[in-house]
Amino acid sequence: MFLDECREELSFGQHDLEETHVAVAEQNGAILGVVQVKVSSGEADLLKLFVEPHALRKGTGRVLFA
Repeated sequence: MFLDECREELSFGQHDLEETHVAVAEQNGAILGVVQVKVSSGEADLLKLFVEPHALRKGTGRVLFA
């Protein structure tokens, strides 16, 4: 699975989980995508947004971005 090949780049440390917002999209126990956002001074910065290639063009990224 492509997500396995990107595991290191898409992994989160304790600091990431404490200082940013992370959400995962899943279906039937399979991870379809992940998003990481940092909110500071009322502004949000998109740090990561990844969707498993087979889940592209099915609304997964749109839901994560929202």
